[in-house]
Amino acid sequence: MVESAPDGGSEHFGSVWDQLNQFADMIVREGEKRGLVGPRELDRLWTRHILNSSAVLNFVPEAGSVIDVGSGAGFPGLVVAICRPKCSVTLVDSMERRCTWLEDAVDELGLQADDLRRTRQDILAEAAGRTDLQSRMNDMIAFLEEMPEAITDYSETLTRRLVDRITIFDEKIVVELKSGLQMEVEE
Repeated sequence: MVESAPDGGSEHFGSVWDQLNQFADMIVREGEKRGLVGPRELDRLWTRHILNSSAVLNFVPEAGSVIDVGSGAGFPGLVVAICRPKCSVTLVDSMERRCTWLEDAVDELGLQADDLRRTRQDILAEAAGRTDLQSRMNDMIAFLEEMPEAITDYSETLTRRLVDRITIFDEKIVVELKSGLQMEVEE
């Protein structure tokens, strides 16, 4: 059974709600056939994948650069591209069939994905060269602890449940979710 879209989604996501539903429909139609999601994942498509991916939006600026390393089925990269249309999104995956899916999804959804890469080496090499991580991480944790009122109750609860680690580089934030998804945001 396929999980239904959550009540209140239109109010929460606004003008991008229809596009998120279109993406969900694509996953239902193609995800299992293309080997992107397992048969049981459709039962929790919204709660585990789409809403999980939207939790990182609290850390993504309205405009900027986002790199989704290991994009797979498009979680969270395509969700971010839908919800942050002014962001420059780069999708990275090493598997050809996933890259084909991502290209098809970008086209069908009418998104602007700036780059689709089949290698992680160049991005990871850049990230490894950054310094002062602990200091920047402490700054981000302090910011999050001081500003809970700036985040809606729903988003705050979801974020605290889902985010495993946030790493701050000089001009980049890497958000890793407990599910294993990772997202990079450049300022």
